[in-house]
Amino acid sequence: MGTLSVLAGEQNVVKSKGEYETRLALCAKKFSEVRSLSHIMIEESIGDSDAVFNSLGRGVRVLTSEEQLLVYMHAYGLMHEAKLKTALEKIPFDELCGNINVVDWGCGQAIATMVLLEFLQSNYPHIHIEKVLLIEPSAIALERAKLHIRHFDASTKISVINKGFDAITPPELQITTALPIMHLFSNILDYEGFELSHLESLVDSKSDSLNYVVCSSPMINETKTARLYSFEQYFSMNIGYTHLYDVQNTAGTWLHNWTRVLRVFKYGK
Repeated sequence: MGTLSVLAGEQNVVKSKGEYETRLALCAKKFSEVRSLSHIMIEESIGDSDAVFNSLGRGVRVLTSEEQLLVYMHAYGLMHEAKLKTALEKIPFDELCGNINVVDWGCGQAIATMVLLEFLQSNYPHIHIEKVLLIEPSAIALERAKLHIRHFDASTKISVINKGFDAITPPELQITTALPIMHLFSNILDYEGFELSHLESLVDSKSDSLNYVVCSSPMINETKTARLYSFEQYFSMNIGYTHLYDVQNTAGTWLHNWTRVLRVFKYGK
């Protein structure tokens, strides 16, 4: 490819990123509005959205393009939101009286954090997210995630780790244990591309705090579902462990023929 073509491509990416940020600023602070923006931009600018959808690898590949961000948000956003809302309703937020911190594991575009922010603003406005730690191997998804969080709450501090879980060490998890921590795992624990034992040790490194853990995944097969159960079981001997909720649905037993596996628990001081 010639130099002029490369420069034109880079300019289109920059223009697209800037356009998304400008149009995002006009959206209401609701996840449905953010998802609708992706749908509008797909209709306007992506000729073959089916090809882009196929490139997502059923939602588990690391995203590398603006088009993939838009198509993923439109294709999977509603399902993420519905599962997370059910899980968040099982968290005893009445126990909390002030700020919390959030770790969004495998955050993608921060769908889980957006849903949490909207949920708190609507139901528990006295609870403020002081800091969000975003963990995600896709650099382009991380940039989009930061835009989304700043849109919902510009006062929330953001830090990022642009790595897969297996490459992270506990000292990199720069988030204070002085506040309760909400751990969000949305459509990630069922993925078998990382060592579950290493992830467990990372999360357990924050056991000096009160930890709330939301685990949400599709129900694909027994092996993948067992990873969620095993993950919670790891923490069952910790101080303060309390199982808060679980449910699983096969296709045809929940909304829109979707499947789900939810585990919600807390542990720590």
